[in-house]
Amino acid sequence: MFLLPQLVTNPWIAGDEEDLPAIPEASPSTVSPSTAAELTRYRQESQGVLAEIMAIRDRLVESQAERWAQVEFQQALDLIAAGDERYSYGDYESSLEQFRQARSRLVDIEKLGRQKLADAKLEAGDAIESLNLNVASASIELARAIAPQDPLVQKLAARAETLAQVAEHIDSGDEALDRDRFRTAQSEYRKAVDLDPLHKRATESLALANREVTASEFRGHMSSGFAALESKDYKGARSAFLEAGKIYPRDTSVQQALAQVDNRESGHFVNRELERAIDLESREAWRDALLIYESLLELDPSLTDARVRLIPARVRADLDDRLSGYIEEPLRLSSEADYLAAQAALEDAKGIPNILS
Repeated sequence: MFLLPQLVTNPWIAGDEEDLPAIPEASPSTVSPSTAAELTRYRQESQGVLAEIMAIRDRLVESQAERWAQVEFQQALDLIAAGDERYSYGDYESSLEQFRQARSRLVDIEKLGRQKLADAKLEAGDAIESLNLNVASASIELARAIAPQDPLVQKLAARAETLAQVAEHIDSGDEALDRDRFRTAQSEYRKAVDLDPLHKRATESLALANREVTASEFRGHMSSGFAALESKDYKGARSAFLEAGKIYPRDTSVQQALAQVDNRESGHFVNRELERAIDLESREAWRDALLIYESLLELDPSLTDARVRLIPARVRADLDDRLSGYIEEPLRLSSEADYLAAQAALEDAKGIPNILS
């Protein structure tokens, strides 16, 4: 075994060296078919992912992502650049990994943009409602940067343009309302609503002012009605209360006031008629006084004064009728019966005390 290397000096296979096959030289550019196929797949996948990346990147550039997601967007761009560099070296597998990471980052940024847009819309709406012009402007500016064509963003932007005027009219309306200047408040709130019909505070304030104006009109009619009632202007009082009833048809105070008018007017009429009847009595016009008492009792049988005065008035009226009949027809006294009746009527008349003596 130790002698073999020194003894074997010739090739074991007989023949000249020229007869042996040449050994191929190793080449760095030589790639196996399987490796080539894999590289082709990586390259194609990289190109597909890169196409997606470009579409997302363009959308983010349009929505000014560098403004509201500066760090995240720059990191995604750096990943794209790194992928491009590896792609240029033919390292398609590494470039694909870089592109995939960049795509994931960009997708996350788009999600962030949608959330920021939703938050900006909400903040802008709240700021407009609370009359905070600075916050509203900042939120709308961000929302317009992310989605300038969004219908709600455009609507909020239009509302923000009139917000300063809306706030001014609402403040003026509040001040007038505190001073019970309801119509002035109503006018100011109406101007605010005309500028921004969607403003909840303005519409609610206008509704409040409208109610106050209506209530003020109601109180005015009721006050006029009671003033007229005190001055015995029953027609004017009734008219005023009826106007109040048109405003609040179900308000019980209107019906009570109208009932009071009826009672007062009825009482006034009764008193006036009683005074007239008493005056007729004093002038011995008993039949006319009797007619008044009877008519009053037909209207209200519970009238005590009329009922008390009715009986003596009826007696006196009958006596007057009898005496007048004899005076107007003296020939009736030729009859003994009529003569006796006339004597009795005369005695009745003599028995009546003279209130003038």
